[in-house]
Amino acid sequence: MPLMDGIDFVTTVHKLYPALEILVLSGYDKFEYVRRTLLNGASDYILKPTLNPQVLLQSLQNAAQRLPAGLLEEDTSSAVLDYGRILEQYILGLDVFCHNVK
Repeated sequence: MPLMDGIDFVTTVHKLYPALEILVLSGYDKFEYVRRTLLNGASDYILKPTLNPQVLLQSLQNAAQRLPAGLLEEDTSSAVLDYGRILEQYILGLDVFCHNVK
């Protein structure tokens, strides 16, 4: 990743948005890396080589059940962050954590 590694990313996102459930999809299977990612805020860690629709769906369902009530409801206020846009900008290498994304 261009700005930080996965552990740093999970840690930063978890600090900024503690109510979010973070699912990590990775090809990296070293125990210490997985452990540190989970300890720093990830709710699940799925290895890409073992990924299949059933595993992903189960992980997403588990994460959705842990979200606070009302978080999935549509919010029409102007203060709502566009998480898709944040992720897109992060993937493009932009410093999304220091800018207000609209």
